[in-house]
Amino acid sequence: MNRAYATLDNESVQTSSRLHTRWPQTYEQGVNSRLPSPALKQTFTFQPDTPSPESFGILSPHDKNSAESHQHYEVTIAIKSSFQSAVFNSVNVLLGVGILSGPFALRSSGMLAGGVLFIFFAGVTNYTGKLLGKCLGYQAGMQTYPDIGQAAFGMYGRVFISVVFFTELFTATAMFYILMGDTLAALVPSIAESKMTIICYLIVLPTTWTRHLSLLSYFSIIGILSSIFCLYTILYVGLTTDNGEVGSLTEPQPVQWIASNDRVPLSIGLTMVAFGGHSVFPSICSSMKRREEFPRVLNIAYSIVAIIYGAVELCGYFMYGEMTKKEITLNLMDTFPGHLVKLMLWTIVLNPMSKLAITLNPVALAVEELFLDTSERAPVTCRTKTVGIFIRTALATAALMCALFVPEFARITSFIGAFFAMLVSVFFPCVCYLRLFWSVLGEKEKWLNVLIATISLVLAYIGTVASFSAPVS
Repeated sequence: MNRAYATLDNESVQTSSRLHTRWPQTYEQGVNSRLPSPALKQTFTFQPDTPSPESFGILSPHDKNSAESHQHYEVTIAIKSSFQSAVFNSVNVLLGVGILSGPFALRSSGMLAGGVLFIFFAGVTNYTGKLLGKCLGYQAGMQTYPDIGQAAFGMYGRVFISVVFFTELFTATAMFYILMGDTLAALVPSIAESKMTIICYLIVLPTTWTRHLSLLSYFSIIGILSSIFCLYTILYVGLTTDNGEVGSLTEPQPVQWIASNDRVPLSIGLTMVAFGGHSVFPSICSSMKRREEFPRVLNIAYSIVAIIYGAVELCGYFMYGEMTKKEITLNLMDTFPGHLVKLMLWTIVLNPMSKLAITLNPVALAVEELFLDTSERAPVTCRTKTVGIFIRTALATAALMCALFVPEFARITSFIGAFFAMLVSVFFPCVCYLRLFWSVLGEKEKWLNVLIATISLVLAYIGTVASFSAPVS
């Protein structure tokens, strides 16, 4: 596939996703706000007298005529990111709060099934991430996941992928509320989890109103730091706990190699959620100076993430065995309620607090497009601010209602992994790749991707049903 990765490697002028005249036009803006690397943010625009032919690379003929009728065109000059920045952004996207339910996933599946699922999902999602990079080289001007969907399946593909992505972010916002409530309730047992969740909502709500998220995006590094600190705390507690006591790594608790059948399906989503960052991968790839290095970026990022996630899963399960709770932090607080664990819990709380507004921002921007014309969104007017605050408050409140209605961290995490991550990170990359390159693929590659896509649908169905029906106690 010589075309893969290479279409725009040496071009300094790239077509902005805003050139697309169909919803959502703000996808790239929303995705970039989630990344701390400044290389993806430092852009400026100018208005050329005549449009570049590449500007309409993936537009339909109707869209091209519509765009050509305008007198001015917005083109983004992006400062290309380095190899190191791409690795950092990829790790930052993958390392999330799902790490806390890793040991519970292993308890639900047992060592044998859990190990197979972990290795399978790590390998498959690494492969499908590279497929998205190849898809970007199909046509000039492609930079984001919806661009790939549009090239493969037209506007329906663009909108469908975007809706799934936005729904995933909305569900993740509800998960953040649950995590904050559970963690703070462990720190302050006198206050109920539901009340803590509402308190967190009131604290975080004002941060969702701002459109200037550049500062908050840099705080997203807390996610990486809290994951590493979580692993350190688990190792420290496990190695310092006396032999024979619950929580010791030197004398582990009994573990199951094969868990009961009613719990294994729940582990599908809990394991898969660790490897779902594909909605952002195309933007990371298109921002690189040398896009052909993107596969190596994924190899390094996945190696780092697999080591951290795997270590947390194994150590947490060995320490607590069948007593492993839905969040490993709850076990740590029960058995080792010292200053180190409390400090770790506070970093866990700060992580979703810093990410909630950034996570909800792409959804809010997309909804604003439905209520505000382009002329109303820029420059920002009083009406724009009012509508924006109303939309963001409504979304944040709706996510809170979901968190209160389904207050189980393991269930909502499993649902995100089994349904959204499976579709966005496995199924869609395979079918888009097959659609775009079917005529030039060999039979083995065709059957491989068809097989992966089919397996992902089966696992998505089983895992989604289990996320609502399987026992989590």
